Amino acid sequence: MMSSIRRGGESRAYYITQASKGEQVVPNLPLPFWGEVTVRETANVTEVRAGGSRRPVELEEGMFGVEISVSFPKIQGSADALAFYNLVVASGSPEALTWFTLGVGDDRGCYAIQDCKMNSRSFSGAAGEAEWFTGNCTIFGGLVRDISTLAKQTYIDTPGFAMHEAVHSAFEISRFSSSFENGLEMIPVVAGPATSRVSREWDYMPEGSLSHSGEYGVFVRPTQNMNADFIVSTAHNLLFTNKADPYNQIRLSWTGQKAQDREARFPGADENIEYTVPWLATDETLEVV
Repeated sequence: MMSSIRRGGESRAYYITQASKGEQVVPNLPLPFWGEVTVRETANVTEVRAGGSRRPVELEEGMFGVEISVSFPKIQGSADALAFYNLVVASGSPEALTWFTLGVGDDRGCYAIQDCKMNSRSFSGAAGEAEWFTGNCTIFGGLVRDISTLAKQTYIDTPGFAMHEAVHSAFEISRFSSSFENGLEMIPVVAGPATSRVSREWDYMPEGSLSHSGEYGVFVRPTQNMNADFIVSTAHNLLFTNKADPYNQIRLSWTGQKAQDREARFPGADENIEYTVPWLATDETLEVV
C-alpha cells in the first residue's frame, strides 16, 4: 500500500505565459531552481454581526484570490531562467505585466493557478565562498483548476551563481539586498454585461506604483553626505561570471540610486565594524550579458 505522505522530492512546479487573462494553457516550462513554493487560496470569509447576539448571524464568503511565494536557493544565469525572474517587469504603454499560469502538485495530482502576475522580486547575497546569490518572488493569481499530472520535476540546465563570482561596480560590499515591487491589487466589481467571471474571484489586477529599494553592508564608511542639499545619484551593478561551463554572465543593475541613510555599528566584542546603507532607485535590470 502506497503511503499518503509525500516528501518534497515529489513536488512539481511549472509555468507557461498566457496571451491574455482567462486563456487556459498547460504549464510545461520548468521554473529556475526553487527551494519552496507556497500557495494560499483566500476565501475571505467574514463574520456578519447583528445586535442581540454574541455570535455572528452569518458567515459570508468574500472575494477569492490566490497568493503565491517562491524562494530561489541559487539564482541561475541562463536566458530561460531570467525569463521567469523578469516576469516582474512590465512593458507596453500603459505598462502591463505578463499573464501566466503556474502549475503545482505532486505524483498524486496537480492543479493550475491561472491569471497570475508577479507582484514582487527580491534578491540578496553576502560575501564568502559559501554564500550564494539567492532570491524570492510573490505572485497573485486567479482561477484554480485541476490538471493532469505534471511531469516529474526537471530544471533549467545551467549552474547557479555564488557571491564570490560577482564584481561590484562602485565599492566593496559585505552584503546586499534588493526589492522590486509592482503594487498589484486584486479588485472585484459589481458584475455587469461585460464582466467575465467564474464564481467569486477578482475582476481586475491593475499595476500600482513601481518601487525599487535595497540595502548595502560595507566595512568602510561610505562617503555620501546625508545632510547634503543634493544626495548624489549613482548607477551601480553586480556582474556575475559563472566559473563552470557554460561560462555565462548576468548583470543586476540599478539606476538613479540614492542612499536613504547611513547607519554605523561599532561592536564591543570581536566582531566586524560594519556600515549599513539603505537605498532607493528609479530602475532595476536583470540581464544576460
